[in-house]
Amino acid sequence: MCDVEEVEERGRKRQKDDDKKRETSARRRGKHASSSADRHATHKKRHRHNLKVGKYDGSSDIETFLKQFGYIATYNRWDNEDCLANLIASLTGSAK
Repeated sequence: MCDVEEVEERGRKRQKDDDKKRETSARRRGKHASSSADRHATHKKRHRHNLKVGKYDGSSDIETFLKQFGYIATYNRWDNEDCLANLIASLTGSAK
C-alpha cells in the first residue's frame, strides 16, 4: 500500500508526465518549456487540498477501509511514515 519504492516510482512517473505536458503546452504556445509562466502553472498544480481519511472503529469491513486508505495515500503522495501516522490517527474505539 505505502511502499517507499512504489511511492518514489509514482513520483518519477508523475514528474515525467508533468514535463511532457509542459513541453506540449509550450510548443502549442510557441514558447520554451521552462518559461516563467510554465513554472508558475506547475507550482500552482502542486498546491492542492489533501484528502482526509475517515475514522475506522472496527465495526465495518476492514478491506474496504484499507482500499480507500490506499487510494487516499496515493493521491496525497504519502510515504511510509505518513501512512503509518495517518493510519494510527484514523483508528478509534476497539480498532485501536
